[in-house]
Amino acid sequence: MAKTRMMKPDLRWSEKVASWPIPVRYFWTLLWGYVDDHGKGKDNPLLVKADCFPLDEDITAKTIDEWLWLLSESGVVIRYEVDGTRLLAIRNWAEHQKPQHPGKDSFDGPEHPSAILMQPSCSPHEPLTPELSRGGFGFEVESEKGAHHSVGVTFDEFWDVWGRKVSRSEAEKAWAKAVKVADPMVIVLAAQALWESPYRPEKQFIPYPATWLNQRRWEDPPPEPPEDKRGVTPSARAQRTVMLATELLEVES
Repeated sequence: MAKTRMMKPDLRWSEKVASWPIPVRYFWTLLWGYVDDHGKGKDNPLLVKADCFPLDEDITAKTIDEWLWLLSESGVVIRYEVDGTRLLAIRNWAEHQKPQHPGKDSFDGPEHPSAILMQPSCSPHEPLTPELSRGGFGFEVESEKGAHHSVGVTFDEFWDVWGRKVSRSEAEKAWAKAVKVADPMVIVLAAQALWESPYRPEKQFIPYPATWLNQRRWEDPPPEPPEDKRGVTPSARAQRTVMLATELLEVES
């Protein structure tokens, strides 16, 4: 459940914050309610989306993952892994928030000896070794330019969300090639979005997993609502209904 947080007035004057797209600025404030009283939480875009945007269908877990990377690259969020668990932490949390009755510190911080930094790089990940300010996670992260590479995302996670389990061995080969050019989390989230969509094609029309991976179908837009016989989508029909109702009210008045 989201927590009550204090937002300083000078947030609106931050040049760093002003450089972000407006939706990311809003997400940044909601993220403070997602993390615990120590500024940490699970780095699972599905959980973050459910907590921050429970009623917004157009904001997907993939969108959340992209926004988290933007915040990470801006140096305000740390994405890391400890013993196979992906976590995130708000940098310099103790400088901004001082809960009167903080809850239990349930997550290891990025200062943990076995913490591995998740960074936009295809190079091997190394444990975090810089000096940390106590409780603040105050260190600079140097990241190489390249594709985002999420730590710990495996083929098994992709296989679990894929609804048409055919030719696993071929799918594993295609996965090995795909993760060389794309973030594995992005691939998994795209696959999950496809199979969870109420507008997805019938199962027999969805490619085998190896074909989907080889064709880089994770880059496809999500399935859209079907058109009716007149070529009108449900959203277009709803807009037309609102327009007609408005015109009718204007005539009656």
